[in-house]
Order: sequence, then C-alpha cells, then structure tokens
Amino acid sequence: MQFEDVAHELIDSAEHRLNHSMGALLAMSATISGLATAEGGTWPFYTQVDFEAFGQSVLKGSGADMVSWSPIVAGAAQLQAWGNYSVSNDAWVKEGLMWQETHQGLKMPLGPFNIPDRIYSKESSGAVTAETGNGPFAPVWQMAGAPVDPSVVNFNLLSNAAFSEAFAAANNVGAQTLSKVLDATSLYGESALSKISPQMPQTLVMTSLFEESGSSQAIGAVVAVLSWDMYFTDVLKKGSPLVHLVVENGKCGDVFTLGINGDKVSLLGNSDNHDRNFSQMGIKSDFATAQTAYLNCGYTIKVYPSQAFVDHYENKDPSFWTIFVVGLLVFVSIVFFVYDLYVEKRQFKYLSSAARSNAIVSSLFPEEVRDRLFGKDVEADKKDQGHYPESSKFRLRDYLSTENATHDEEGATDKLSASERVPDKNSQMAPNDTIGVDMYQTKPIADLFPSTTIMFADIAGYVRLSSTRTQSLLTVSF
Repeated sequence: MQFEDVAHELIDSAEHRLNHSMGALLAMSATISGLATAEGGTWPFYTQVDFEAFGQSVLKGSGADMVSWSPIVAGAAQLQAWGNYSVSNDAWVKEGLMWQETHQGLKMPLGPFNIPDRIYSKESSGAVTAETGNGPFAPVWQMAGAPVDPSVVNFNLLSNAAFSEAFAAANNVGAQTLSKVLDATSLYGESALSKISPQMPQTLVMTSLFEESGSSQAIGAVVAVLSWDMYFTDVLKKGSPLVHLVVENGKCGDVFTLGINGDKVSLLGNSDNHDRNFSQMGIKSDFATAQTAYLNCGYTIKVYPSQAFVDHYENKDPSFWTIFVVGLLVFVSIVFFVYDLYVEKRQFKYLSSAARSNAIVSSLFPEEVRDRLFGKDVEADKKDQGHYPESSKFRLRDYLSTENATHDEEGATDKLSASERVPDKNSQMAPNDTIGVDMYQTKPIADLFPSTTIMFADIAGYVRLSSTRTQSLLTVSF
C-alpha cells in the first residue's frame, strides 16, 4: 500500500509540474508578442528590454534550468540583416550577467561579450559553419540566465534534429511540445546546465511565438530547458526510502533510471537499473502523451521499490498489529480457559455435595419420604385435577382446614369444597397460638388414612428383661 501511494504521488507530480511549466511558458510567449507589438518592433528584429529580470521570474514559475526565445529568420536578405542587427543589440548579454551578479551572487566574467556576427551551425566534428541560403533559421537569441560564453548566441537551433522536430510539431498543430532527451549544453552552452544535477537528462519544452493572436504562422519559439529531476524533487517527505524511477521513450531509444530518496533525486544510470527482484511490483504510466504525440515514441514512467524501501516498511506496522492481535487472542483464550476450569470445579463441588446429601437421605428415609423431602410430587405434572384424585398433601391440608374451621354455623363447613376450606393468605400468614408455628407454612410428610388407628404401647418390664436376655431368646419368648 505504501509503495502504491508513493508511485502514484510521483507520477501525478510529473504531470502537474509539466502542465505548470507549460502554462508559464505560454504566458511568456504572449508577453513577448504583446511587448513587441506595443514597441513597434518588426519581426524578427526585436530585443526585449530587461529580459534577464523577466526571464528569471519565468524560471521560478516553470522550474526550468534556462529559458530563451528565438526569432525565425527566413530568406537571404533577413539572414544578412540579422547578423548586423544582433551584433548591434548584444548589450542584453552584459546586462543579464550583471543582474545575476547583483541578485544571485554569481561572479561576473571579465568579458569581452562579443557575439558571432552571423547565424551558424556546427559540424559533427565541432567545426563552425556560417549558414547560407533562405532558411528558415532559428538563431539563439535572448537567454535567462545570460550566457557566460556569448559565442552560443546565433547558433541555428533548427540545425539540431530534436529541436527541429519539436518546433515543426508545435508550429503545425499550434500546441506545446516536449522534445526527445538531449544535451541542452550543445545548444545553449553552460547556461543550460542543471545547477543541481549536472549530469541529469534534459528535454526542451517548445512554445510557438506568434506575431498576433489568431495567427497561424509562427514567427519564433519560446524554449525552456527542463531537467528530469525537476518533476520529482521535494515530492516525497525527507527521509523517505529509495525508489527507482525508470524513464523510457519507446522507439526513440532513450532510457535512464532516477533514484528518488526522500526529497532528493539522482541519476542512477542511462539504462534500466531498477532492482529486478521487484519487477512484478512496478507501476507504469504514460507521460506527456499530448506533447509527444508527434514523436511516435512517447515517454513512459515506471516506478519500482528498492530493497531499502521494502526493508523500511516490511516488519513494521503489519508485524506489530499481527503480534498485537495474536497476543490478544491468546490472552482471551487463557481467560476463558481459566474461567471454564473455575466453573467446572465449582459445579463438581456442588454435584458432590448434592450426591452426598442424596446418599444420606436415601439411607435414612423410605423412597416416598425422600422424594417429598427433595420436593418431588409425582402428581404435580398431572394437569387435569377432575380425572385424578388429589394428592395426599392436599387431602391432609383439607383435613386440617376442616378441623380448624369455625363451627358457629352448623353444617356450613361440611358443605365447603377442598379449595374453599383453605384459609386465605392472611390467615395462613398468622401464627397458630396453640402450636406456635403456622401449620399451613409447613409441608407435612404424611398421608391421611381415616380408617386406621395407630397405637403406641409399651411392655411393662421389657427394658429390664431385655437387658438380661439375648436377642434370640427374646424373639422366641415373644
């Protein structure tokens, strides 16, 4: 989960920052066109006053390493005239360098600040050749920051294939474009070098420059040099573990790997150098598809975790919560186990006590008496009292009730039913003055046999006689 969040954050940052840069360059293009028109400039012969200050504000807004604009020079007449114009208006170079010394603390070069007097191109061997013919040509013109080496001015940018492709696409479709990866110092010198990561791959963002709004013919181009670290610097929190970000642009063949460690970005190599152990975890996204449609080899960003990233997040929170949950389950299991033992022990104690009580009662009393002592009434489960006789307990209560009933009304008691002869609750609660206890609150263990006489008798002299005779003799005697 952490890696997916990090990967999507990096990818979203790249798109957001590219769009922000293009917005700043689009505003710069419109500003240059508006100022040229207001000042009555004639294209391509225009130089913006205080360009360094203006360009530095664009650099801050776009995140670019360098920003520049170039006019389009077409035809032999303009080619010749441009050479004279550019040499006559090269004061912006010195002014720009002085601004950097004042505001950025950069050391001012000694000079001189002479620029070439004609548009030129370079051979593969490095030899400089003056341009001829009708062009078109796109000479390097005003730059921010201003070039320490003024010889880069008037280099024909259209002689570079990557620049020419991006400019043609921007001019044809009227939209901003992103170039292939290139060495921007070959176009603009050391001024285009990344100040943070000098070896960082770079691309150009191209914005067409039109003389007036609604025009379809570009009269120049605003160009920004963007290093790839710009998209990902300060995106992740400081101290975040390393992730690998691989940039490819398909058939164009450019591949390089960036290491993003917290808020810092570094170049890990001009190839795919991610850890192959985590290839299956890679998250892929196309980048700047609209700006690179003309290339047929748009950029693709792939983000992979490193071993350091995995080690940082592995065995942290997941392990902690796993141990916590398992520990909680073990604790609860132990509590239930101890509780179960306690309940079982208590039940065993009660059952043992009940068994002992039952054994004592069973040994002292007959079964019928024992059942009554334990509250068992075999007739209680019989619901239909109309078909079964009353139990002996109720017969005894009826009898006692009848005996204690008042005889003031002759014959009245004999006519009462068994339920009617039972005293009310209040009389049951009153103690009997004669006996001292409430006979109705007790449960007598006896049955009523009205036709039976019980005699208690003693044999005179039996105790004395039995003390001098054996049991067998007594039995025979009686």
